[in-house]
Amino acid sequence: MAKKVRVVLGSGSPRRQDILKSLGVNFSIDVPSIDESSKEVIPKLFCEDITNKKFEHVRSKYMNEDCLIITGDTVVCFKGNVFGKPKNRQDAFNTIKKLSHETHQVITSVTIGFSRCGLKITESETTDVSFFDLDAASINHYLDFNTYSDKAGSYAIQDPNCYFVSEIRGSLSNVIGLPIELLVVSLKNIFKQKFGSNDWKNFI
Repeated sequence: MAKKVRVVLGSGSPRRQDILKSLGVNFSIDVPSIDESSKEVIPKLFCEDITNKKFEHVRSKYMNEDCLIITGDTVVCFKGNVFGKPKNRQDAFNTIKKLSHETHQVITSVTIGFSRCGLKITESETTDVSFFDLDAASINHYLDFNTYSDKAGSYAIQDPNCYFVSEIRGSLSNVIGLPIELLVVSLKNIFKQKFGSNDWKNFI
């Protein structure tokens, strides 16, 4: 029988928790508390730096047992600029206005690794998202629902009131916050490296 490994999700995001549950994974939650800033200016590297910081923060608490830790970070990128969570409603309004009638990229980086042995993988997924043309009244109508405050790019694509997305090219789960396809590939790879088998469901 394969050795069972404890899984720790380093995220307080209900969306990431739901996606991980959909894969049938049992896990505990340990929310990292870090400074989510980075010296990296390239959006993908920025995102990977943050998720690695989250991973190392959580990892430091589990050095006595070899847990599998999963962390992630999502940013919205438009014309080379990174948009994280909004500071306030005006910031959210300004962000959505900039994204109106344009196509932007949503990048989610995921770090998966074992706490004690130091083995880890960091990968990123990018999805193109296009918005309809939005006027000020439409943007304010969306913001009135108050579902934007903890969302990268100031919107939540899974919300029923997020009616202004005209097209998605790529992974939807990536935009929600945890790319299922990338996560499964990473799980296979890291269990293959550690245990010689990519059948990760036997271990968790």
